[in-house]
Amino acid sequence: MEKRRLLYVTFDVVPSPKGASTHIISFLEALKMFSEDVTLLTLGSKPGIEEALLGGVRHLRVGFEEPHLFKRIELFRCYLDSHLKKGFYDVVHFRSIWEGLTVLRLKAELGYKTLYEVNGLPSIELKYHYPNLASQAALIEKLKRTEVWALRQSDCIITPSGVTAELIKSASVEESRIHIIPNGVDISVFYPEERARSSPTLSLLYTGTMAPWQGIGTLIAAMMIIKKDLHVHLVILGSGKKQWNRECRKLIEKAQLEKQITRLPSVPHKEVAGYIRKADICIAPLALCDRNTIQGCSPIKIFEYMACRKAVVASRIAAVEEILTHRLDSLLFTADDPESLAEAVLTAWHDRSLRFQLEEKAYQKVISHYCWNHARAKLLEVYREVMSA
Repeated sequence: MEKRRLLYVTFDVVPSPKGASTHIISFLEALKMFSEDVTLLTLGSKPGIEEALLGGVRHLRVGFEEPHLFKRIELFRCYLDSHLKKGFYDVVHFRSIWEGLTVLRLKAELGYKTLYEVNGLPSIELKYHYPNLASQAALIEKLKRTEVWALRQSDCIITPSGVTAELIKSASVEESRIHIIPNGVDISVFYPEERARSSPTLSLLYTGTMAPWQGIGTLIAAMMIIKKDLHVHLVILGSGKKQWNRECRKLIEKAQLEKQITRLPSVPHKEVAGYIRKADICIAPLALCDRNTIQGCSPIKIFEYMACRKAVVASRIAAVEEILTHRLDSLLFTADDPESLAEAVLTAWHDRSLRFQLEEKAYQKVISHYCWNHARAKLLEVYREVMSA
């Protein structure tokens, strides 16, 4: 193994229950295969600078008391600037413009290669986290210009979705610099178990945040329809911002579904598998919004459902159709349509042979194409290409 120094930097808290954390930790395993000298630099969950090991990798966590997002970003950039200038790196791998601006401005001076991992773009995503920013057209336009500049300046770009890749190409980025690496699943943790005796109550599961782009409202509305046909119970496993959690609770109360829906807070990632195994059908009700349809996504929850050999019911959007095929390995419904979601769930439940087919086909697909080992192998290929350029 050649001596290479790699920095993986992200304005995210790691570890955390978010899919981003799962993704980052998995990619660290690939970087360890590429180099013996890897540093992960992340946002800290509390003020100060902490150094520890994460999976055998040096992990620097930098946290701030500052409540204002853009001030926290600026403080993080200042630390990153200082860190980059203290030592030599061969490759700096970043996940957003928040850290990417500093990385790219220093790359000519410090001589490293850059890899931009595009999972989301602030010009699209920020308004979902901070609704007041949606009306600030000048800020959104500035973010778009910054994103285009960062995409064009980066030596290499990776993204988990073909939908996202198309958006990147629309910024006049050469296709040869864009590499699609879908998310995946750890099959040593997420695996099927023997079927338990059938229960007369249909058990549904949603895992993930209560974020508005996840389509929780559509799922709750669909439950009102499903419960008219049979005994059903839904577990919503996950949390999010207080406002999102509050809105979810209000929707459940308004629909008078307190007995049919159980909300559980986030659990350590490995424990999610146990909840999936207990379910009959697992749901990914992604909303029809620019965050999903223009920016794109590669939902880790879907791969985890598939790996536990569960029937998957998901929104019919392009990013999902990159992964799933309707009536072959899943049932896809019209996004934002509770009646369509309910029909898909009822079809999967009442047609036992179809449900078993969906489960088996999905399981075989995820084993063949969407384990984290597949993603790591592709990432290593990209790193070799970057270093040989």
